[in-house]
Amino acid sequence: MRNTILKILIAVVLPFTSAMAQKSGTVTGHLFDGQQKPVEFASVHLLAAKDSAMVTGTMSEINTGAFTFKNIAPGNYIVRVSYIGYDRQFKNIALQQGETLNIDIKLNASVKALAGVVISGKRPLIEAKSDRIVFNISNTVFGSGYDAIQLLEKAPGIYVNPQSESISLNGKQGTTVMVDGKKTYLAGSDLAAFLKSFQSNTIDKIEIISNPGAKYDAQGGGGIINIITKKASLDGTTGTINAGVAVGQSKRTNEGFSINHKSGKVIIYGGYNFSYRNSRSKEQLELDYLNPQNANEVTNIHNSYTYSPYKTYAHNYRVGLDFNASPKTAFNILFTGFNFKKNLYAYSNTNILQAANVVDSVLNNNTFTKDNKHQYSGNLSFKHSIDSTKIITAEVNYSAYNSSQFNNIENTYTIPGSAVPIGGLDLRNNLPTKINIWVAKTDYEQSLGKGKLEAGLKFSTVNTDNNAQYELFNNNQWVNDPTRSNYFKYKESISAGYAVYSNKLGTYEYKLGLRGELTNSDGNLVTTQNVVKRQYFNLFPSLILSKDINKDNSLNLSYSRRINRPSYQDLNPFIYFMDIYTYSQGNPFLKPEYTNTIDLTYTLKNTYVASAGYSVTSSTINYVTQRETDDSRITRISAQNLKNLYQYYINFTIPIEVAKWLSIYNNINISHLEYQKNDVSQITNSGFYGVYGISNYFKLPDHWQPQLSGYFQSSMPSGIYHYSPQYQVTLGLQKSFDKGPTLRLTYNDVFKSARAKSVAVLPDLITRDVYRWDSNFLQFSISYPFGSKKIKPSNKNSAGDEQSRIK
Repeated sequence: MRNTILKILIAVVLPFTSAMAQKSGTVTGHLFDGQQKPVEFASVHLLAAKDSAMVTGTMSEINTGAFTFKNIAPGNYIVRVSYIGYDRQFKNIALQQGETLNIDIKLNASVKALAGVVISGKRPLIEAKSDRIVFNISNTVFGSGYDAIQLLEKAPGIYVNPQSESISLNGKQGTTVMVDGKKTYLAGSDLAAFLKSFQSNTIDKIEIISNPGAKYDAQGGGGIINIITKKASLDGTTGTINAGVAVGQSKRTNEGFSINHKSGKVIIYGGYNFSYRNSRSKEQLELDYLNPQNANEVTNIHNSYTYSPYKTYAHNYRVGLDFNASPKTAFNILFTGFNFKKNLYAYSNTNILQAANVVDSVLNNNTFTKDNKHQYSGNLSFKHSIDSTKIITAEVNYSAYNSSQFNNIENTYTIPGSAVPIGGLDLRNNLPTKINIWVAKTDYEQSLGKGKLEAGLKFSTVNTDNNAQYELFNNNQWVNDPTRSNYFKYKESISAGYAVYSNKLGTYEYKLGLRGELTNSDGNLVTTQNVVKRQYFNLFPSLILSKDINKDNSLNLSYSRRINRPSYQDLNPFIYFMDIYTYSQGNPFLKPEYTNTIDLTYTLKNTYVASAGYSVTSSTINYVTQRETDDSRITRISAQNLKNLYQYYINFTIPIEVAKWLSIYNNINISHLEYQKNDVSQITNSGFYGVYGISNYFKLPDHWQPQLSGYFQSSMPSGIYHYSPQYQVTLGLQKSFDKGPTLRLTYNDVFKSARAKSVAVLPDLITRDVYRWDSNFLQFSISYPFGSKKIKPSNKNSAGDEQSRIK
């Protein structure tokens, strides 16, 4: 199977790397005003000198005022620039064969007064660049009424799991999410809550980097998503207030705001969001214990049903300041915080059956959990343009994460025909965690010949402290449980450096990179005096090769090697009890996994995107359910290194405008996964899986917009588990008011079909699990923009992968 798909990929790639027929050239430049500030969204056209016929056109980029014309035949041309509030400018150029011509054009402010003019630029929904896909949000149907999670569901190649709200890119987990080039320092449900606080009218675009180059941290095999927010380009204050409430079997609310203020060289921005959820989940789990000498013989069966109502309270906030000290120098200060509180009551009944399917006893488990998390991060960054070809940046970041989880666990037995408890086990624990992270980095870039050289250094250090304290209720008092208590400390430092060179080779653009990372780690199990020390050095090469075939067709071929280090919590050997028969535990002996990926992306008319790829992950990390011993009925869930994971994938993003009143956005991902057999899993788990997401947008008069969306996920192999198909359908209605609020009504999971169903078949154990969450609800939300601006020419001018490993 792998050989067949490899042949197909090679057949596609070979034409892409064929010899070039003509050595065309490139024209690049920057637009600036009288104060040496970049001019955004200006119209730039390339005209033939002989008759002023238009050859091509573009728009200057946000932040930089840059523009580029690619694949231009040698000859004489005129560059024409026009923008409201400035005089039209013309510049004569002569382009030689294979030349890259750089020009700067100054725009002079028009003497005519500008009163009440609103300036806006129209960009394509999807842009294909040499190393990324750009999903433009501003001035599109997605420009208001959505949060960042909902936008990611519409973006090319991105899938948001409706149960865990984890984010994958091109079918690969371990995706890093950034905001304005900086890490969010959050993962899992914490990250999802944070992203829901971002409203679409505060987002300019989303950059999707499926195969990051050597410039980026090697951590994470699932690519990078960078959300670029809007910042004030005009003097004045703007912002958005948002609120929402949902009802169903449970209740949830959210409210918050974002604000931007610009005055001269200073931009101050920030936001706050609070979310509350009163929800519940249900789980049915069956464990069939097999005779190790005869896998066809079931010796015992545990059937459990767990009902878990819970309440969560989440606060997240950010405040930042940009100071443009001069046209060449800028500073940024950013502070972010996240506070989370969860109260959970889990009620579980487990029928314990003998081989003859006769109930022997019933285990009743009641668990109360109180979970508190706090995370704060501060970042200081600096950027300086030495001259027009040299730029240096530097930043330092500190992040502190503290969590405290308290669990009270009551276990009692009853026998059939009696409700009187016959004994059991009562436990309670306190599981505090502290994580402190320091990161410092610097980057430098300059022109080198006709190409560009980029280089940088980074150093990070992490310290974690985890002191798990367990107590048993014995003889009417709580006493220390030394068999379960554990004190674990972990230190890690990473030193990294990289170099990247980019240039043109005929009509092709290429980018070659190499990154080196030296990792030192020290895991200390203080309780057992067991120390796990590791030191390893890795090289991470990368290659990007791109070609604009013409104005409507482009191709991009990329390769990279990346690493996925275990999360800090997965390394921590804490024991977390579901009941006295089932628990989860961290694994201090986990090793990193390494992924090599090759990816080919084709973009048509800056609208349709198709990509195909192949990746190999060694020592892949997955959760595994195992019996403690061959004859034990106690099962342990822990993260383990399996063998290799082979993945082939193909993705399609197909937006279709059926009519002026109907637009349909289709996202399709098809993958083949193969998890190799090893001593831990003892099975080979492989198969195809696919995800199809569709969103229908109806445009009615007076800014009414009904919406119908849904997804279907086929059966899927994942580690030792195999997941059954699932689907979900959602209805929506949105009403927008000119210069006023956007109202949105959503009915989520109309058919109550969302659930996760999995099976794992091991030599001595079979697990069957069905998990249902509170997905069916009716939600009303409102988003209201506010503020004022003074009309004047506009101007708008990055830490580490370590925080993404906090769960």
